Amino acid sequence: MYFCILNEYRKYLNFFKANTEIKSIIIMKKIISFILPMLVVLQLWGQDTIEVVNIENQAVQDYMADAKKTYEENPDYKVSVITTYNSAEKYGKDLDRPRGKLVQWIPSTTDNNIEEVRITVSENSDYSDASIFHPENKGDSSYVICNLLPNLIYYYKVEELQTNGTKTEMASGSFRTVGQVRMIWVPNSRNIRDLGGWPTQYGVPVRYGILYRSGSLDRIKSEGRKVFVDDLNVLAELDLRHEVKYTTSLLGDDKDYLRLPHESYMKGLTLKNSLYVTDLTWIIDRMKENKSVDWHCAIGCDRCGTLSFLIEGLLGLSELDLCRDYELSTLSLSEKNKRVRSPLKSMIDHIKTHGPKDDLAQCFYNYWLSIGMGGEDLDYFLQEMLGIDFSDSTWREMRIAEAQKAGYSYEQKTTIDSTQLTQGQTGTNNGSASASSTVKYKVKKGDTLSKIAKKYGTTVEKIKKLNHLKSDMIHEGQVLIVKSSGGTTNTTKVTSSGGHSKTIYHTIKKGETLGSIANHYKVKVSDIKKWNKLTSDKIIAGKKLIIYKK
Repeated sequence: MYFCILNEYRKYLNFFKANTEIKSIIIMKKIISFILPMLVVLQLWGQDTIEVVNIENQAVQDYMADAKKTYEENPDYKVSVITTYNSAEKYGKDLDRPRGKLVQWIPSTTDNNIEEVRITVSENSDYSDASIFHPENKGDSSYVICNLLPNLIYYYKVEELQTNGTKTEMASGSFRTVGQVRMIWVPNSRNIRDLGGWPTQYGVPVRYGILYRSGSLDRIKSEGRKVFVDDLNVLAELDLRHEVKYTTSLLGDDKDYLRLPHESYMKGLTLKNSLYVTDLTWIIDRMKENKSVDWHCAIGCDRCGTLSFLIEGLLGLSELDLCRDYELSTLSLSEKNKRVRSPLKSMIDHIKTHGPKDDLAQCFYNYWLSIGMGGEDLDYFLQEMLGIDFSDSTWREMRIAEAQKAGYSYEQKTTIDSTQLTQGQTGTNNGSASASSTVKYKVKKGDTLSKIAKKYGTTVEKIKKLNHLKSDMIHEGQVLIVKSSGGTTNTTKVTSSGGHSKTIYHTIKKGETLGSIANHYKVKVSDIKKWNKLTSDKIIAGKKLIIYKK
C-alpha cells in the first residue's frame, strides 16, 4: 500500500519539475486531488486491520438471511425455515446466546499469588465509562466478553493484580462489532434478547438497551442479577404467567414488579386485550424513570411473543421481521419444540382490519387506540424507542386524521377495572402498578410527604386527606395510602413536581457530563443526581435523565 502511494507521489514530483511554467494553482489542485483520496484510503486501510466481531451466532446469521429471502418469496405463511436452524448437530448448543469477543492471556504466576484478574471494556480509548469483568477463576487464561452492542468500537485490557500489590497488564486491544439481533447471555436464564436493532417503517431502527424479552427468571442467581441490573439497567420485571404466585421481582425486592396473567395469540388480542393497555402504560411509566424493562412468561415464546408482536408492530417492524423475531425463540428450545410463524397469520389479518393495509404501522397504532391507549402515550413511546419527535404537529395531525378515518379517537382512554384482577396476581415494590385501585406505600427512613407525593405524581394534601393526617409528620414503617380510586385511567401525563412546572426527559449523548447537562438546563448537578437517584457522577450515553425546570 505505502509503495503504491510513494510511486504516485514520485510521478507528481516529476510532473512538477517538468512543468515549472504552469501556474502554481494548477499544480496545487493536482496535489490536493491526489492527497485527499490517499488519506481516505489510508484511513479505511487502517480500519480494516481491526478485528470484527459479529454479535450474532452463526445459526442466527444463517436464519436471518434465509428467512428474509424465503418469506419474501412465500408470503402466504405456508413455509417456515426456522426448523433448519435449531440443530445442535450443525450449530452446537446454546443457540439463544450471542457471539462474544474471546480475550486470551498467559497468567504470570499461580492463582494462589493472584488477588484479582480484571478485564476492563469501554467504548473509549481512555477507558472512561468502562465496564469491569472478572473470569470465573483467578487462574483462567481466557474470557468471552458478551452482551455487546453492534456497530461500535470497543477497547479492552486485561490486568493481573497480585497479592504483593503488583499490577501487570496481560493483554489489550480493540475490536469492532457488527450484526443486528442482540441476544443476551445471563447465567441460569434463557431466551433473552434486546428488542432493539430492527429496521422500522419510520426509517430508523428500534433503539437498543430499553426493552428486553426473555424466558422466566426463576433460576436466576446473584451473578445473573448483576448482569440484568448493573449491565443492562433492567430494574423492572413484567411477569405474564398464570402458574406462579410471586409478589416481588426475582431481580430483587426493591425492583419494580408486575405480574399480570396473560393469554396468547388471538385469544389475547381479542378477549383479554385490555391487559396490554396495562402492560404498555406500566412500561412507559418505567421508561420515564430511566428503568429498562424485561417481560417474560415461562419460556418466552407464546404470551411473551404476543406482547412483543404488538409492541414491535407499533414500532413499525415489517410483517416479515415480525415473523423473523417471533421464530427466533425457537433457538432456545429443544429440536422437537419449535415456534414457526404460522400462528401470526390470523393475528396479522386481525390487525390489518384496523387501518389501511398498506400502512401496517398505522394499523397497529389504531389497534392500540381501539383497546384503550391514548395517542399521547403512544407518541411518547414511539419517540423514546425510535428517537423521532412524534409530538411534532405534522406527525400528530397525520395520526389523528388516520385514526379518525378508521373510526378511532386519538384521545380515547380506558379504565382498568381492578375487580378483574384477583388477589395476589399483581405485585410491585412500591405499589405503582397501573392495575391496582389502591396504592399503598411503606415509609422509609428519610422520606417526607413531599418526596412521596412527587414519586407518585400526587400532592401532599391528597395524601394527608387519604390518610386522615393532621400534620406533615410521618415515621419510618408507617403504611400510607398514596392513591385510591375505583380504577386507574391508563394514560401517562407529565405532571409538575416539587414546585417545578416542566418535566424534561433528557437522553444522554456521548461525551456529555452531569456538569454540561446541568449548565444546559441551568440546574444544579446535585439536583440532577437527587432527581435520578444517582450515587455518582458517572452517566451512560443513551440513558435518560429526568430534569425538572421551573
